[in-house]
Amino acid sequence: MEPHAPVTRLIAACCRRSDDPGRPEALAHHLPAIGDWDEFLAAAARHRVQTQTYAALKTNPAVPPQVIAALAVRARTMRMRGLQQLSELVRVTTFLQGAGIPVAEIKGMTLGVLAYGTTDLKESVDLDLLVSPAAALDAAALLLANGYAHKQAGTALRTDQILALVRNRKDIPLTGPGKTKLELHWRLSQSAGLLKGAGERLAWQNVSVAAGQTVPTLALPDLVSYLAVHGSLSDWARIKWLADFDAVFRHASEAQKYEWIAHAGTLGAERCLQYAVAVGAQVIGPYDDDASCRLAHRFASAPRTRRTLAHGLRSVAAPYPALPATLTQKVSAARADFASKLPLYPRLIDARGLVRPYLFVEKDILRFPLPARLRYLYPLLRAVIWIGDQLARGTRKLPAAQLK
Repeated sequence: MEPHAPVTRLIAACCRRSDDPGRPEALAHHLPAIGDWDEFLAAAARHRVQTQTYAALKTNPAVPPQVIAALAVRARTMRMRGLQQLSELVRVTTFLQGAGIPVAEIKGMTLGVLAYGTTDLKESVDLDLLVSPAAALDAAALLLANGYAHKQAGTALRTDQILALVRNRKDIPLTGPGKTKLELHWRLSQSAGLLKGAGERLAWQNVSVAAGQTVPTLALPDLVSYLAVHGSLSDWARIKWLADFDAVFRHASEAQKYEWIAHAGTLGAERCLQYAVAVGAQVIGPYDDDASCRLAHRFASAPRTRRTLAHGLRSVAAPYPALPATLTQKVSAARADFASKLPLYPRLIDARGLVRPYLFVEKDILRFPLPARLRYLYPLLRAVIWIGDQLARGTRKLPAAQLK
């Protein structure tokens, strides 16, 4: 985890639950190693855990007062944003349910309650809502009629465009009142082999997010697998994702953990669950129960997954990477991404989910909403569109004299 090990480990210690008996010792151990508090503040912002770091450190005399003051300002800002998101979450789920559309939140406020017992600690930049594929068209239309818009298509998103997105993608990003970001999901994964069957409405649970207000979310067995898959396919690049998973999994009974492990196996998510526990054991702290130790050891010792674990640990500690700019960088990044994630899939054919976002691009689908029988033309269209974009970009760079 070098070269950011002291900062990374202190942030991870701050993200332990307040009732975690190991948190005070971890904080006391890692605090003296911090030499650059500006780096710490920047890392807390990158990992989106400023509220949690403030809650853990606000009364600690070893932390400089100016650092506490800076964290307090940021935590207050995050708290105000959280209240706005909570209000919007209740509004949106209410009008969707009122229209007969079952909807559940994934991650977000409901996860904050389940993981930390409050909506005040977990930072979220958007709302993630899940509906069935059959309800996606009606849900999107209602959102567009109630203040939401698509970044490219605005509020004029057509029926054929939405249906094409539902066939080829797993979600659609929208922006609503107060610049609220919302992702409407109808699938939990791009791969048919990961999380297949998870998120069924009959398995939802209701979570109280405010006085007299409940919002549905995934049942715990599905939620644990989803958090493991989401974090694993994101390389655990933010401690926030690891902390959320750990807060739910670490404090469960061993019997419950074995139940979740068995359930993850039925969803094709067992290796992602192993990955989550293996990274958590090294970043947040060792587990002391047999179920967790077995999971972590299996992933860390298997030749197929050792490289993936090393990749995840580097990702947690490193500054958030910039998006690749050149074609060579994009190809190299895609190759490395594919190699690190391939062992996570139960079958090789399921790894098609890794390349789908590159082949079935949202802007292509919106531009050419092909019917289902022609959907496999999108990879060909992607190549043609890319060549056209490169030619147009090259033409724009030519001197004016050469364009005459």
